[in-house]
Amino acid sequence: MKVDIFELFQAEMTSLGMNFVLFSDPCENLERIDYGFRGQLFQDFSYAYIGKNLKERAVPGTVQLMIDEMGCNYLCVAFSPLLCEEYGYHYLIIGPFLTTLPTAAMVRQYLSKLDIPPTSYQGVQEFYNRVPVIPSLDLCQAIFRPLLLALLGDDCNISGYSLHFSFLPEADHYEFQAATDPAFSLIEERYQAESTLLDAVSKGQTDNALLAYRHFMQFRLMPRTADPIRNRKNILFSLNTQLRKAAQSSQVHSYHIDNLSTQFAIQIENCTSHNQLDTLSHTMVRKYCMLVSNYSRREYSALVQFSMNYIETHYNQELSLDILAKLSAVSNSYLSALFKKETGQTVTDFINTTRIRRSLTLLNTSRLSVQDIAARCGFPDANYFARIFKRYQKLSPKDYRKQVMG
Repeated sequence: MKVDIFELFQAEMTSLGMNFVLFSDPCENLERIDYGFRGQLFQDFSYAYIGKNLKERAVPGTVQLMIDEMGCNYLCVAFSPLLCEEYGYHYLIIGPFLTTLPTAAMVRQYLSKLDIPPTSYQGVQEFYNRVPVIPSLDLCQAIFRPLLLALLGDDCNISGYSLHFSFLPEADHYEFQAATDPAFSLIEERYQAESTLLDAVSKGQTDNALLAYRHFMQFRLMPRTADPIRNRKNILFSLNTQLRKAAQSSQVHSYHIDNLSTQFAIQIENCTSHNQLDTLSHTMVRKYCMLVSNYSRREYSALVQFSMNYIETHYNQELSLDILAKLSAVSNSYLSALFKKETGQTVTDFINTTRIRRSLTLLNTSRLSVQDIAARCGFPDANYFARIFKRYQKLSPKDYRKQVMG
């Protein structure tokens, strides 16, 4: 059971953008506690020193909150002997995280304190832009305490949880590594996170895309204006463009992409709060993945792609195998055989399912009569529409609407 809780705890930390570092002796993986920042900033920096510093302050069976010389917070969990045996590690570090973004004056103060030249201001700022923010220590306790209680159980003295502040590491005796700018690797990591997101969207992988998006949003961008809402909107406009390109790379027809992109552009501009924008951003990722899943033509030949796209954009007009074959300058038999081989459907079935899918939307969202819906979806009359609808949906259009409204 504890293994499940452990995995749940780790997943929760990941979703918050928190590093989750386990170590014993030797102090492996510790460069992750600051994204390798100090290793790039100082010559011959030893992360083992941080581990030593942590272990000197850690008390087995307790949880401590520490703050380093750059104002970053870390939770240090020292496992009891029983948990050490179960997990195979002695210590868990969660962090870094901030309770507030440092001002420009504070960043300059940190630069001076660590003897870092002002030319590295961007690198330090990029580091802070990478660190997640939890608005207060009270909220920090509210988030972490229940999870730590579940994780550590009776084997840890949770009452020993305290806000014990210490500085780590004492890095002022290291020489600054002038030839290296840590901003390079942090910016590169941000672009890689963006590429991972777009790759998942282009494949219609919703879960992977949402996970990648959360990772990408852990990198805060420098504000372009003094209005935080406008800054967030600008980011979402850029995201909308990137997601549109990802869908396009998966051979989704421009007609579908443009419809969705236009809807989101309007919704972004109409948002008035950060909460609305955050919710909308996740919706955007999900819907673009759905768009790719439903309309990607990447696996089909050019001829079948053309036929499918033509059907979906002309579903309300007269359509048939003969019309599509003439438009494509191929024989009916060739198009029919190729379409069935690649899609598993006949051309007629694809035409009907496309029309029925559109009729479902109208039955759900409008008060149009069944006869009007039939005409708008390309069916010659309401009776024929009802027969085709019942073949695919197992009930009549009127019964379907009653069921939905009921």
